[in-house]
Amino acid sequence: MIPKIIHYVWIGGNPIPPKNQRYIDHWKKILPDWEFRLWNESNFDMSASAFLQKAYDCKKWAFASDYIRIKVMYDIGGVYLDTDEELIQSLDPFLFHDAFWGLESGLRMQAGVFGCIKKHPILGEILEYYNNLDFKNEANPLVIGDHIYKIIKEANPSLELKEEIISIDGNMVIYPSHYFCPDLATLNINENSYTIHHPMGSWLPFRAKIRKRLYLFLVSNKLFRLLYRVIKR
Repeated sequence: MIPKIIHYVWIGGNPIPPKNQRYIDHWKKILPDWEFRLWNESNFDMSASAFLQKAYDCKKWAFASDYIRIKVMYDIGGVYLDTDEELIQSLDPFLFHDAFWGLESGLRMQAGVFGCIKKHPILGEILEYYNNLDFKNEANPLVIGDHIYKIIKEANPSLELKEEIISIDGNMVIYPSHYFCPDLATLNINENSYTIHHPMGSWLPFRAKIRKRLYLFLVSNKLFRLLYRVIKR
């Protein structure tokens, strides 16, 4: 059974933004009997791997965070949450899995929300992959979700991502996007939605960040969402 521990990461020395802190405070209200562990430079060795050290030295906090989340989840188990995840209902229903993941729109694996038991073998394979991965600042590596899918696919060649609950080896499950990463533009939020991702996109180049922020501004606008749904009909 997955332990009731929420892991989250914040590195780089800057304070957690007020919006993200509000999300974290809300996690604690929805999960009052869970333990919460913040990981940063004070309690995690930034030289634990060459990938982590290089990403950290280049101030690529998102990529450094990728390694940290995998390492602590493998060593301890629990549920990982990005600090820009809005929790809307308890995660208790997922604790009976050995591991659970979720999709984001476009049938891609996301890693802003996932859970596993301690020493889960897939997490061990992902950790080993990162331990042998060279971080190149001039050519950013794949995002973590792509790495996770690559490794799960290698272990399960018949795996095809689709918008339905996918059970792998009996007790590892991949959930559709509306569970943990509903699309704010299409409003595919329902009674099976547990988190909403409000991405900051800290790993993106400057122009991509501007496009991302414009997109998020538009999809958070009620009039835009209404017009979007009318046009799609």
